[in-house]
Amino acid sequence: MSISHSAKVAVANKTGKKFKIQVLHQYTGDSTEESSWVAVGPDETVEVMSVRYRTGFLTTGVDNWIVNGIEEIEVEGDIKLPEGLPIKKVGGKAHVDLRWHSGHGAGSDWKVHTLRSDDADKTTVIAIYPTTIEFQSHSGTSSTTWKPEFDIFPNIGIN
Repeated sequence: MSISHSAKVAVANKTGKKFKIQVLHQYTGDSTEESSWVAVGPDETVEVMSVRYRTGFLTTGVDNWIVNGIEEIEVEGDIKLPEGLPIKKVGGKAHVDLRWHSGHGAGSDWKVHTLRSDDADKTTVIAIYPTTIEFQSHSGTSSTTWKPEFDIFPNIGIN
């Protein structure tokens, strides 16, 4: 017999940078739940959504996750940006919105971090570090990569 549960999801920004974050969650066979884009400053933790999932005898589903981010970077001097990375002017200065995303398993767009009955009505924290993401639930922790879609400073990295 399957039991329906819900859990809260919060994002903890441990990157030292300002981000706008979006979280997508899908329990196997259910429709995708997605948060709005939420601003999360350095060292802030912000609740972004509540998710639904099932546990119990004969349940075979898992919880699948995607984390998207946008980091606004001020660009100074002459640098060559990759095609498709638009520049915008803010207060007379050039900025780019660098898109980030969570890693996932081979052949999949989703990271699996399965919620258990112990996680019901509790908060799962998605802690974002400079190069990794940790899914921290009452029942356990899993991690994946966190990387930009473009490396705008290919010779020195973005950090």
